[in-house]
Amino acid sequence: MEILLKQMKRYSELPRTAAELHEYCRDPSWVDEDGKFKWRGGDAVFGFGKHAGAPLREVAETAPDYLDWMIGADFPDETLAILRNAKEGSFPDPGAGADTVTPREENQAGPTDVTCAARGREAAVGSDPIHGHMPRNKLSEQSR
Repeated sequence: MEILLKQMKRYSELPRTAAELHEYCRDPSWVDEDGKFKWRGGDAVFGFGKHAGAPLREVAETAPDYLDWMIGADFPDETLAILRNAKEGSFPDPGAGADTVTPREENQAGPTDVTCAARGREAAVGSDPIHGHMPRNKLSEQSR
């Protein structure tokens, strides 16, 4: 927590609330909160499992039992809502507004020297080892 507070003090451009920080670190390719579905070319595609990369619309038509299985499994409510809507022929729309995450401008919050630990995205947290920051290349080496 001490490191986060120092980062927020040093980089006034960083979001100030937990919700804003969460959104800042969220992967913009995710359709849902957990990334079970991702945007690819304007279509929602599976982000995991045996249908990874396949469009939701296609799987709903060719393998509706898979959607039934997912609906009966332990997935987040947002993911379940997407699945139920798909079963009824309604699919996520990247132009729908609030449910759509659009990529943020690069460097909008200042330096982007390290990766956002929460989602593997770049975050404006500097590279000052005194304050606990680590250059991106060091983080990459550690995660291998």
